[in-house]
Amino acid sequence: MDKLQEIKERYVNSPVIEHINGIDIIAMDKKDKDRLISTVEEQAEQINGMAHVIKVKNKEMRELSNFLKKRNIPLKELSPLITGMRFMEEQQKEIEDRENSHMNLYNDKKAIKEENVRLREALEFYADEKNHTETRGTRIFGDVFYDNGETARQALEQN
Repeated sequence: MDKLQEIKERYVNSPVIEHINGIDIIAMDKKDKDRLISTVEEQAEQINGMAHVIKVKNKEMRELSNFLKKRNIPLKELSPLITGMRFMEEQQKEIEDRENSHMNLYNDKKAIKEENVRLREALEFYADEKNHTETRGTRIFGDVFYDNGETARQALEQN
């Protein structure tokens, strides 16, 4: 609840001690009086700030009006131009979004291709029959035996 409303509710049934120019004067304690003054001062500052903005905007509107008059451009012709500009800005934003999406897809595709190469090399190592057999005395060993799955683990860890 804002300060002004809080004070208002607190004193809504307070007795009027004086009536000046249509304003009821009531008795209130110092704390509420100070809060009321503070609130009024804050609102006055806000109003002054808004008044400044309004003055600036009025000046800009006069400048725009003079610009249009000098060039014989009716104000009603300006509206479709503004609408067109907004449409173009929206289209530009959509193009940028699509470009970003395209770049993300391109990067994803590149990463997937790199992963595919690594996994294919590991798979080819295990698929190659030469890596499964090597005769040493009475036992048969191969690179797959000595590798102990290391090639596959390395390929999978790089994901």
